[in-house]
Amino acid sequence: PAASLCVFEPSTGLRKLADVPRLSEELVVSGGDRRICVWRAILNEIPEEAERGEFLALDCSQKAAVCLTSGAGRVGSAAVSDDGELILLQANFSTDRPITTHMALVLIVWPRGEQAPRAERRAIIEG
Repeated sequence: PAASLCVFEPSTGLRKLADVPRLSEELVVSGGDRRICVWRAILNEIPEEAERGEFLALDCSQKAAVCLTSGAGRVGSAAVSDDGELILLQANFSTDRPITTHMALVLIVWPRGEQAPRAERRAIIEG
């Protein structure tokens, strides 16, 4: 880990939540009282057209980030519902043709009180 994910709260100031990969970008945060952070981590140090990476997430009440994907291929954007229970990811899940394979939209459920998102993924749009 070469970077830190931090949060600012008026009562406590700036505090570190977790270590994250240095090439992490495009952070999105749920808007409700349960804060879920989702971001993508690019795999290649050198910018590439394939934009290969993985998605990670963190429940701000916990200490460690969880990897949401394995072999995501080309990674696009992510969105989180206000209550933090639904996470939408855009990726093509192609390791051999990440540039030419269309991206899919995948829905992940992370119920309140659970340590990590559920393992099942629902493809909303196939790539």
